[in-house]
Amino acid sequence: GFSQLSYTVSDLGQNTLTVTVKDVHNNTTVVTTDIWVVDLIDPNVKANDVILPLNASGTATLTLAHVDDNSSDNAGLDSLYIDASGYDCSDLGDHWVVLTGVDKSGNSDTAWSKVTVVDNMDPDVDVFNATIYLDSAGSAALSFQDVDNGSTDNCGIDTTYLSKEVFGCSDIGTYSVLAYAQDSSGNRGSSVLLVRELLESK
Repeated sequence: GFSQLSYTVSDLGQNTLTVTVKDVHNNTTVVTTDIWVVDLIDPNVKANDVILPLNASGTATLTLAHVDDNSSDNAGLDSLYIDASGYDCSDLGDHWVVLTGVDKSGNSDTAWSKVTVVDNMDPDVDVFNATIYLDSAGSAALSFQDVDNGSTDNCGIDTTYLSKEVFGCSDIGTYSVLAYAQDSSGNRGSSVLLVRELLESK
């Protein structure tokens, strides 16, 4: 008889098989031989496509959990890893990341993940109220820079403007103006300021 006839993952590598032979006269001979159990099957590596938003600091970290789509192997994966992880505002758009899986026998497989880095955060608009004076021609101008009190964005502000920037005689008084800031991804933030318009200062 044979000491073992079936093998599993736990038997990978060299195994000693004992064979016992008995003749009709009950004479017994025992011999041993080496049985090598090998795994020649590659892992089944599967990857998700990922939309990766930047945080308030303008950075994002891609993790294995984002990318792996239940990769598997008949004998179990020994390692599973991605070839990129850190992104910032300079990485907006699509990137290809390789997911690699290796089993204990050195068999490997790869899959590609399309990682789309996005910025979904609106600028933080911080402005203060303003007082403006009509000049001798009866006009006054106000820009975002005149009222900016340290507005910020995780990836930087691209454009700024006010809902009203040119004033005339009919605008004397106090009223609300909207200040807008927009980043390069089209995210827009706003804030309200009070503008007081007076006649020409003496």
